[in-house]
Amino acid sequence: MFRFLNNTFVLLGFEIIEKRTPNAEQRYVIDKILNSDKKIFLIHGVTGSGKTEVYMNLVEDCIREGKSSIVLVPEIGTNSTDDRKI
Repeated sequence: MFRFLNNTFVLLGFEIIEKRTPNAEQRYVIDKILNSDKKIFLIHGVTGSGKTEVYMNLVEDCIREGKSSIVLVPEIGTNSTDDRKI
């Protein structure tokens, strides 16, 4: 279950990770998605390009609106940093 704590959403029972501010490119993608009438998006980028931060900002927006969200994480290629973020 998610809760907001000091303007940060956290999954109860997990370590709190300080929320990062999206960079200009990430903010552009987030805004385009949030202001679009479309419902399906493909976010493409190389490893380490900041896609997870985009996803987490979008999930946070859903939670703030009282909606739910599912984040699918491939078992292969995940690391402890990704686990803590999600």
